[in-house]
Amino acid sequence: MYEFFVLQGIELYCSDGSPVTHLYFTFVCSQKRDELYDALCAQSAVKLEDSQQEAIILQWQHGVISNYDYLLYLNR
Repeated sequence: MYEFFVLQGIELYCSDGSPVTHLYFTFVCSQKRDELYDALCAQSAVKLEDSQQEAIILQWQHGVISNYDYLLYLNR
């Protein structure tokens, strides 16, 4: 018998000059992911920028941008 897990993730891009460019965390459930996100948002030293990812996804889904442009965005 196989067990399948749907992993939830969060990817953080670090500021310029940071020794790490980005971090990717995976979680077994979205509740734990959301707890980390909320804890990060509560930190005064953490500055979050809106990556416009949802807008890009919607544009791709509705044919406003091509598959090529969407892949360029994902791989930037």
